[in-house]
Amino acid sequence: MPTVKINLVRSERTILPDGDYQVRIEVADMRTSQRGNPTLHIEMVTEGNEDSTLDGVRLFRDQGMGPESAFYIAELARAVYGDIEGDEDGEFEFNTDDLMDIVLGCRVTIDSSYDGRERNRVDGFFSADEFGSEDFTDGDTEEEPSRVSV
Repeated sequence: MPTVKINLVRSERTILPDGDYQVRIEVADMRTSQRGNPTLHIEMVTEGNEDSTLDGVRLFRDQGMGPESAFYIAELARAVYGDIEGDEDGEFEFNTDDLMDIVLGCRVTIDSSYDGRERNRVDGFFSADEFGSEDFTDGDTEEEPSRVSV
């Protein structure tokens, strides 16, 4: 039977204080929620912040894709692409692959409403330019990517 070994010193979850942080997106893809709804799943890691002890913390954001979520998805798109304009129907489409390895800012709060334990919640996104970073990728891909419409 395989053995599992963990480092108990590193097993504690790091809770960031409320504030704005610079993060790098490591995972961005479309998933299906437990209720069967499409969800944009994003995993990011803090990096390049003034207090380097707060770097390396993993954050997650799962955002439903219903009409009530358009504001949050548009906020993410503006943080990545800058000013965005929709087509003649007011829709804007982007590729989840474009989000990979992007550096941007996020607003983090402490939330304990889920199960009484403190955890970080990503409450918003903004351009990394506010942190002085210009570390954006061009997002060109060869594959057929997941698409997000706002």
